Amino acid sequence: MIRTVVCEKEGCSGNTFLIETQGNNLVLTCEHCKSKYEFDISYYDFIILSNCSKKLSVTPSLPI
Repeated sequence: MIRTVVCEKEGCSGNTFLIETQGNNLVLTCEHCKSKYEFDISYYDFIILSNCSKKLSVTPSLPI
């Protein structure tokens, strides 16, 4: 599964984020409006990919 993250705050179209971890959460902070988004990463290993449009994809690695 690939998840692309874009800020959901009304009036903001930010697609660049500051990334940090807090416990079992991945915390993304929008660089434009400072909204925070938390993702529970305790269940999967995540690989973070970025592309030329500066969107962030968070891809869980599932066991086979």
